[in-house]
Amino acid sequence: MGRVHRLLAQARAVRSQAGPVPSPCSSVCTMHPAQGVCQGCWRTLDEITVWAVLDEDDKRQVWRNIEARASANKP
Repeated sequence: MGRVHRLLAQARAVRSQAGPVPSPCSSVCTMHPAQGVCQGCWRTLDEITVWAVLDEDDKRQVWRNIEARASANKP
């Protein structure tokens, strides 16, 4: 399963998950120059920067953003 497919599967799981929201970081910290998102987790720099201070609802919103970006770019 490719990285994008794994990320999408994890995003879908987070939607129905109770409790703490896991970080989407996959330790592939390289920004895509044209898209402006991390190539590992599909977050923007702003989303990465504020992740630690977000509440669980806002973290789920970031996951929804990731899911939308990854879905639009799925091979």
